[in-house]
Amino acid sequence: TIDAPLAPPGHGGKARVDASRGKPARTRYRTVETFPRAARLELELETGRTHQIRVHLASIGCPLLVDPLYTGRRGWRIPDPRGSRDAYLRRTPLHARRLTLPHPRTGDLVTVEAPLPADMKYALEILRVIAARGRKRGGLPPTEPPEWLEP
Repeated sequence: TIDAPLAPPGHGGKARVDASRGKPARTRYRTVETFPRAARLELELETGRTHQIRVHLASIGCPLLVDPLYTGRRGWRIPDPRGSRDAYLRRTPLHARRLTLPHPRTGDLVTVEAPLPADMKYALEILRVIAARGRKRGGLPPTEPPEWLEP
C-alpha cells in the first residue's frame, strides 16, 4: 500500500506528494509479473486524486515505462528477440481492466470490463519471451537497462 498525500497539479501540470498540504491518497498494489527492468502491477485506488497512480508509483521508485509528464519518456521500443516486429508503447501504459461505479440515476453499482489493448498485450508477450530467456541463462537482470530496451 502506498499511503502518501497528494497536492493537486500546479502550473506545470504535475501533482506531487506533499505531506503538509496534500490531500489523503492511498493506492493498493500487487506485483502480477516481473521482467528485467519492468513489472506488471495490479492497482486498486482507495482515493481518486489527479494523477494518483503516476505520482504514487514514481514516489516509490517505480515510474511508468512511458509517461511524458513525470518521466519525460514519450515512448518505449522493445525489440522482439524472436526476430518479429518490435513492440512500441507510444502512450502511458495504464489500463482499467475493471471499473465499478454507481449508476448516476439508480445508485446501483455497475461494473464495466475491458480487455487489454493490443499494443500492451504485444509488449507483454515480448517481455515474457525476454524474461524466459533470461531465466534459462540463470542470470540476474542487469542493473542498467539493456541496450534493447530503448527509451
